[in-house]
Amino acid sequence: MGGTLFAVVALVVFYGFTLALALALALVPPIVLAAVLVIGIRVPIYALILPFPFCWIPAYLLAEAVLTAKRRPFVAPGPLLKEAEFPLLFAELRRLADAAGVAVPEQVYVTHDGDAYVAELPGRQGRVLVLGCVVFEAFTLAELRAIVAHELAHLALGHTAYSGLRGHTWALFSSMAVGVERPNFSAHWSTEAGTAIGRTLVSGLLKAYAWLYLRATLPGARRQELAADGMAARIAGKQAVTSALTKVASTFPIYDFFWENEVAPLVAKGVAPRDFLAGFARAREGYRERGLERELADAVQSQRTRAFDTHPALTDRLAYVAREDAVETVDGGSEPAHCLLGDDVEALPVRVLERTPRAHELVLYTYQELEQGYIPRTLYDEAQKLSGKLYLMFPRATTLSAMLATVVELAQAGRFMECAHQWLPSLNQPMPPQARHAAVTQLWYNVLSTLAQGVLVERGATVDSNLGRSSFRLTLAGASYLPGDVARAAATGDPAALGVLRAWAEVGIAPA
Repeated sequence: MGGTLFAVVALVVFYGFTLALALALALVPPIVLAAVLVIGIRVPIYALILPFPFCWIPAYLLAEAVLTAKRRPFVAPGPLLKEAEFPLLFAELRRLADAAGVAVPEQVYVTHDGDAYVAELPGRQGRVLVLGCVVFEAFTLAELRAIVAHELAHLALGHTAYSGLRGHTWALFSSMAVGVERPNFSAHWSTEAGTAIGRTLVSGLLKAYAWLYLRATLPGARRQELAADGMAARIAGKQAVTSALTKVASTFPIYDFFWENEVAPLVAKGVAPRDFLAGFARAREGYRERGLERELADAVQSQRTRAFDTHPALTDRLAYVAREDAVETVDGGSEPAHCLLGDDVEALPVRVLERTPRAHELVLYTYQELEQGYIPRTLYDEAQKLSGKLYLMFPRATTLSAMLATVVELAQAGRFMECAHQWLPSLNQPMPPQARHAAVTQLWYNVLSTLAQGVLVERGATVDSNLGRSSFRLTLAGASYLPGDVARAAATGDPAALGVLRAWAEVGIAPA
């Protein structure tokens, strides 16, 4: 409560100080002008005019940013779930809400993000519960109960009562930051200088207030998280909460990584996997092979709470739950959480995709359809486009295989830098040697991997499961190939990798 009171006082003081500063800046030019006229000092006319843009423009920017600040309207993060469609889920929500002593939030959404939260909307819009769709795929029913119990505990304990204040505060931050990032009022240097002064003043005010605001409120926010953990343990059991917290700390980040690297690029091209939740389970196998999950788990376990963290570190949360006077386990809950979705398990990912940007343009496939049709076609088309661009430099290379052989021959001759400068003229610009070397290596990797994949697909290779892997795995005549991995080594000048690529292009397919 102390942090909230401080935030209220600081917000009022911030408003008052900013408006007072704007008023002071606005009054400076006329006061100076009046003083000059009264005293009778002879000064050039431009010296009397200059203070006006230097002071009035910053004053206008400050006042406008403060007076026009508005909280952003709530935007649905995904499809709205209705009780008629998901009776089992809402029955579970009602049971947990009764245990927490609150009503089920008026709006329940599912989102593609790895997240779970509650919010209290202004006016009569009511309360909102948002669940990331990954909780239905990667969590057990008991863990889902623990997550929901934690969020409902925030409502029961009154933690969302001041969300309007926080929303307005961040709206003020955004309004002031955006308000000064605008085209200059004119090309005259005096007005440009006035805008620069306003930008400097706003930046300084924002940094100072943000530091005070976060320093005062974040400790309270972390205490709220611990209190919600404790109440969730009393509702869902300590074991379920411990398991859920541990899994959230590792699963949500790896799921977001999956979405950004495996799903979002496809969505950007106008296609999407309708079974992306099942694809996430497959991708995790690849992440485990690459050591990503272990690396993330170690980082989470070693993390310690810092001053500007919104949530306590996992170790602190687990220790708090362990001290809570609550039952260890609650009967049942070992089944997958998606059992609450009934017959709509496969329909939920589709509904989530329908709320993504450009959803009206999306063509939905299963991962099997993508791997058997869309991805091979895309790999081949990209190779053909690249070969067409390189054809102007190497007109004798009239096929993909010939183009790959030509490029590999140049690499074996050590002409990495020379060719890179021809392919990408921007490399001729001054840059640090390390950055240039990295750019050249990446360019060669892109060229070699694209051509190699195209050659393999042209000869009949099919795409094996690539989810969670660093590059595509192709299968031809019962043998597996990793053209991306071979190209990555070849781009550094590795003789063996270059020899493999040359064999693919000239002699035939030699297993990697």
